[in-house]
Amino acid sequence: MRREAEQVAFWQAALRAKGRDDLADKIDMPVMNFEDFTEYLTIKYALINGRTDHKISGWGRNKTIQYCIGNGCWVNEHDLRQSPEQKMMLQALVGQHPDLVRETDLSPADVWKRGKGRLVRLPLAAYVDLIGDDRDFGRTVRVIDGLIRVQDKFCNNGEPIIYLAEISNDGQAPVRLIDRKEYRVVINPYALHELIVLDDQGRILGRAPQYVRVNPLSEDLYKTIGKVEARKAADMARQKARWQAENNFNASRHQANKDVMHEADQSDLGLITPSVPGTARGRRMVRKEDMSALLSDTPPPANNDESAVEVNISDLF
Repeated sequence: MRREAEQVAFWQAALRAKGRDDLADKIDMPVMNFEDFTEYLTIKYALINGRTDHKISGWGRNKTIQYCIGNGCWVNEHDLRQSPEQKMMLQALVGQHPDLVRETDLSPADVWKRGKGRLVRLPLAAYVDLIGDDRDFGRTVRVIDGLIRVQDKFCNNGEPIIYLAEISNDGQAPVRLIDRKEYRVVINPYALHELIVLDDQGRILGRAPQYVRVNPLSEDLYKTIGKVEARKAADMARQKARWQAENNFNASRHQANKDVMHEADQSDLGLITPSVPGTARGRRMVRKEDMSALLSDTPPPANNDESAVEVNISDLF
């Protein structure tokens, strides 16, 4: 797909350079460019995380009051920063026009962002205080060949965990630990990808990253790879059947692009048509239409005829 996209992009640039924008516009890119993808993904995530018509378990208490500030735009009460005078004016206005206020479920995004700014990341010292370097997860280990090996029956199913003998602190360059020297370490059972390293006085030196190694002679490894490949093949067979229509669509797009390039050749543009293919109606155009539909497809609140309301209270906020 990448190679085809590069060739199609070359075709478009060459045609535009020859002044044949009419042909360049007919060529259909096989993949989204990054800007279109980012825009599309942002809209999708906003719709998913902003939905209020969900049935999330235990969400009953996560409700809010919303006010209509004109043109069908509703804002949450906790998002409004009002003076006492504005609050009084708002309450008086809502008393006259009760259809400007409603109770609704909070969206996941609303719940996640409440209080988010007040969260504080725990420093390493807090981890050690909570877990305890003198209890279950603390021990003294020796650095051997640039590695630290630890084992705990409560972590990693009791299997050994290996860490690089190199520590780092936030914003500081990594420092290698001294080989054959003993260090006090604390395992964080909730983050096994790093090991907290202390000196013999109990002062925190930094984090050591987990070392992931693969034994190329392991028969178990090859058996596992074989099982994974077999599972992939079975999944691919199902995917091919499921995406047959998509494959047919791609084939027609390929042929449409080849036809355009053949037309360009006949126009003596000096272009050689690669044996690479693309729909009569460009997929990019379809995506643009889908995106417009997503943005406009926001149904009005049930049982609320906002067209009859001529009051605009946006000046209050």
